[in-house]
Amino acid sequence: MCQHGDMIPVSTLLGRAVVDEGGQAVAIITNVYVDRDRGKLLALVTRAAGFWPHKSSFIKAEDISELAEEMAKVRLGYRLFTRQEIDLPRKWKLLGKSAVSAAGVPLGWISDLDLDENGLQVVRFHIQLAPVKYLRSVLPKRILPWQRVVRITDSAAIFDVDPALPLAQPAISTVSAE
Repeated sequence: MCQHGDMIPVSTLLGRAVVDEGGQAVAIITNVYVDRDRGKLLALVTRAAGFWPHKSSFIKAEDISELAEEMAKVRLGYRLFTRQEIDLPRKWKLLGKSAVSAAGVPLGWISDLDLDENGLQVVRFHIQLAPVKYLRSVLPKRILPWQRVVRITDSAAIFDVDPALPLAQPAISTVSAE
Protein backbone atom coordinates (compact mmCIF):
# COMPACT_ATOMS: atom_id res chain seq x y z
CA MET A 1 0.00 0.00 0.00
CA CYS A 2 1.32 3.42 -0.91
CA GLN A 3 2.14 5.68 2.05
CA HIS A 4 3.13 8.85 0.18
CA GLY A 5 -0.14 10.52 -0.79
CA ASP A 6 -1.07 8.18 -3.63
CA MET A 7 2.39 8.35 -5.19
CA ILE A 8 5.13 5.74 -5.33
CA PRO A 9 8.66 7.11 -4.85
CA VAL A 10 11.05 5.20 -7.11
CA SER A 11 13.58 5.10 -4.25
CA THR A 12 11.18 2.86 -2.27
CA LEU A 13 11.08 0.39 -5.18
CA LEU A 14 14.85 -0.04 -5.49
CA GLY A 15 15.95 -3.31 -3.91
CA ARG A 16 12.37 -4.61 -3.70
CA ALA A 17 11.31 -7.99 -5.02
CA VAL A 18 9.50 -8.67 -8.24
CA VAL A 19 7.16 -11.58 -7.62
CA ASP A 20 5.18 -13.80 -9.97
CA GLU A 21 1.46 -14.61 -9.63
CA GLY A 22 2.32 -17.34 -7.11
CA GLY A 23 4.25 -14.95 -4.86
CA GLN A 24 7.67 -16.40 -5.80
CA ALA A 25 10.48 -13.80 -6.01
CA VAL A 26 11.85 -13.75 -9.56
CA ALA A 27 13.96 -10.58 -9.57
CA ILE A 28 15.08 -7.50 -7.62
CA ILE A 29 14.39 -3.94 -8.88
CA THR A 30 17.59 -1.94 -9.47
CA ASN A 31 16.29 1.00 -11.52
CA VAL A 32 13.51 2.16 -13.82
CA TYR A 33 13.41 3.26 -17.45
CA VAL A 34 11.11 6.13 -18.30
CA ASP A 35 10.06 7.55 -21.66
CA ARG A 36 11.76 10.91 -21.47
CA ASP A 37 9.19 12.62 -23.71
CA ARG A 38 6.00 11.52 -21.95
CA GLY A 39 7.16 10.51 -18.44
CA LYS A 40 5.69 7.02 -18.76
CA LEU A 41 7.27 4.04 -17.03
CA LEU A 42 8.62 1.75 -19.76
CA ALA A 43 10.39 -0.97 -17.81
CA LEU A 44 11.85 -2.07 -14.52
CA VAL A 45 15.58 -2.78 -14.54
CA THR A 46 16.16 -5.91 -12.49
CA ARG A 47 18.67 -8.49 -11.46
CA ALA A 48 17.85 -12.10 -10.67
CA ALA A 49 16.75 -12.85 -7.12
CA GLY A 50 19.39 -14.77 -5.18
CA PHE A 51 22.98 -14.43 -4.09
CA TRP A 52 24.84 -14.76 -7.38
CA PRO A 53 25.58 -11.60 -9.36
CA HIS A 54 23.67 -11.47 -12.61
CA LYS A 55 23.46 -9.15 -15.57
CA SER A 56 20.60 -6.69 -15.67
CA SER A 57 17.33 -7.80 -17.17
CA PHE A 58 14.22 -5.78 -18.00
CA ILE A 59 10.52 -6.25 -17.33
CA LYS A 60 8.25 -4.21 -19.59
CA ALA A 61 5.63 -2.02 -17.88
CA GLU A 62 2.79 -3.89 -19.60
CA ASP A 63 3.93 -7.09 -17.83
CA ILE A 64 3.51 -5.50 -14.37
CA SER A 65 0.15 -6.32 -12.81
CA GLU A 66 0.76 -4.48 -9.52
CA LEU A 67 3.34 -1.94 -8.40
CA ALA A 68 3.58 -0.89 -4.77
CA GLU A 69 6.29 0.25 -2.38
CA GLU A 70 6.64 -3.30 -1.03
CA MET A 71 7.05 -5.13 -4.35
CA ALA A 72 6.12 -5.43 -7.97
CA LYS A 73 3.97 -8.28 -9.23
CA VAL A 74 4.25 -9.53 -12.80
CA ARG A 75 1.50 -10.99 -14.96
CA LEU A 76 1.31 -14.63 -15.86
CA GLY A 77 3.37 -15.15 -19.00
CA TYR A 78 5.75 -12.22 -18.32
CA ARG A 79 9.20 -12.30 -19.86
CA LEU A 80 12.60 -11.01 -18.74
CA PHE A 81 14.43 -9.23 -21.54
CA THR A 82 18.15 -8.61 -21.98
CA ARG A 83 19.46 -5.17 -22.98
CA GLN A 84 19.92 -6.42 -26.56
CA GLU A 85 16.37 -7.81 -26.81
CA ILE A 86 14.37 -4.93 -25.42
CA ASP A 87 13.07 -2.22 -27.70
CA LEU A 88 12.52 0.89 -25.59
CA PRO A 89 12.30 4.08 -27.65
CA ARG A 90 14.06 7.06 -26.07
CA LYS A 91 14.74 5.15 -22.91
CA TRP A 92 16.60 6.79 -20.08
CA LYS A 93 17.47 6.25 -16.49
CA LEU A 94 16.69 9.51 -14.69
CA LEU A 95 18.01 8.94 -11.16
CA GLY A 96 21.30 10.77 -10.67
CA LYS A 97 20.88 12.86 -13.82
CA SER A 98 21.85 16.53 -13.63
CA ALA A 99 18.98 19.03 -13.40
CA VAL A 100 19.26 22.54 -14.88
CA SER A 101 16.92 25.45 -15.47
CA ALA A 102 15.91 26.46 -19.00
CA ALA A 103 18.38 29.36 -18.58
CA GLY A 104 21.20 26.84 -17.99
CA VAL A 105 21.53 27.39 -14.23
CA PRO A 106 22.40 24.14 -12.37
CA LEU A 107 19.63 23.07 -9.98
CA GLY A 108 21.21 19.86 -8.64
CA TRP A 109 20.68 16.15 -9.28
CA ILE A 110 17.55 14.03 -9.60
CA SER A 111 17.52 12.01 -6.39
CA ASP A 112 14.04 10.50 -6.70
CA LEU A 113 10.94 10.33 -8.87
CA ASP A 114 7.37 10.01 -7.69
CA LEU A 115 5.18 7.74 -9.82
CA ASP A 116 1.39 7.97 -9.86
CA GLU A 117 -0.70 5.54 -7.80
CA ASN A 118 -0.57 3.01 -10.66
CA GLY A 119 3.20 3.31 -10.94
CA LEU A 120 3.02 4.09 -14.63
CA GLN A 121 3.59 7.86 -14.90
CA VAL A 122 6.20 10.22 -13.42
CA VAL A 123 4.35 12.85 -11.39
CA ARG A 124 7.25 14.81 -9.91
CA PHE A 125 11.02 14.99 -9.47
CA HIS A 126 13.07 15.42 -6.30
CA ILE A 127 16.09 17.62 -7.04
CA GLN A 128 18.92 17.60 -4.49
CA LEU A 129 21.80 20.04 -4.27
CA ALA A 130 24.33 17.32 -3.40
CA PRO A 131 24.97 14.19 -5.44
CA VAL A 132 26.33 12.45 -2.32
CA LYS A 133 23.67 10.30 -0.63
CA TYR A 134 24.61 11.02 2.98
CA LEU A 135 24.25 14.80 2.44
CA ARG A 136 20.81 14.59 0.83
CA SER A 137 18.83 14.33 4.05
CA VAL A 138 20.26 17.55 5.49
CA LEU A 139 20.32 19.80 2.43
CA PRO A 140 17.28 21.57 1.00
CA LYS A 141 15.70 20.18 -2.16
CA ARG A 142 13.29 21.13 -4.90
CA ILE A 143 10.23 19.12 -5.81
CA LEU A 144 9.22 19.82 -9.38
CA PRO A 145 6.15 18.49 -11.21
CA TRP A 146 6.51 16.63 -14.53
CA GLN A 147 4.78 19.57 -16.22
CA ARG A 148 7.88 21.71 -15.55
CA VAL A 149 10.06 19.51 -17.79
CA VAL A 150 11.19 21.35 -20.91
CA ARG A 151 13.14 18.38 -22.24
CA ILE A 152 15.41 15.58 -21.11
CA THR A 153 18.68 15.17 -22.95
CA ASP A 154 21.48 12.64 -22.66
CA SER A 155 23.27 14.87 -20.15
CA ALA A 156 20.54 16.69 -18.17
CA ALA A 157 16.89 17.20 -17.34
CA ILE A 158 15.92 20.76 -18.20
CA PHE A 159 13.15 22.42 -16.18
CA ASP A 160 11.11 25.59 -16.65
CA VAL A 161 11.76 26.96 -13.18
CA ASP A 162 13.22 30.10 -11.63
CA PRO A 163 16.42 28.94 -9.87
CA ALA A 164 16.06 31.86 -7.43
CA LEU A 165 12.86 30.43 -5.90
CA PRO A 166 13.28 29.16 -2.33
CA LEU A 167 14.07 25.50 -1.80
CA ALA A 168 12.06 23.10 0.34
CA GLN A 169 13.69 22.65 3.73
CA PRO A 170 14.26 19.08 4.94
CA ALA A 171 12.77 18.02 8.24
CA ILE A 172 15.66 18.15 10.70
CA SER A 173 15.05 17.20 14.28
CA THR A 174 17.10 19.00 16.87
CA VAL A 175 17.95 17.68 20.28
CA SER A 176 18.41 20.20 23.03
CA ALA A 177 21.04 19.61 25.66
CA GLU A 178 19.67 19.79 29.19
